[in-house]
Amino acid sequence: MSRVLGRLRELLDDPVFIRQGQHLQPTLRAIEVNDALRTLQILLSPSSFNAKLYAQQFVIATTDYAMQTILPYALLCLDKEAPNISLQFIPLKHDQLNNQLSADGCDMAIGA
Repeated sequence: MSRVLGRLRELLDDPVFIRQGQHLQPTLRAIEVNDALRTLQILLSPSSFNAKLYAQQFVIATTDYAMQTILPYALLCLDKEAPNISLQFIPLKHDQLNNQLSADGCDMAIGA
């Protein structure tokens, strides 16, 4: 998580959190970004969604480890909650991740 936070700090050119006593408080910039993201989430969220009726294929780049440890549990849940989706798994290539998620058409990546 600290690596992600470091990247976020660099991207925003902001410390994101500041220590006040024994607590961490978000900076003004972090609050502004959070508010903007919440607004965007509301605008992009459908007013109603039924996963059981949703039918789409997703391409997921993943590691062998994730396929063996995480995905068996997730697939059981997906099969129950969204039975009409299909998943295609391809090998995750860490050095080509940006390309996989953009040009190669991957919808998401799971790297555990």
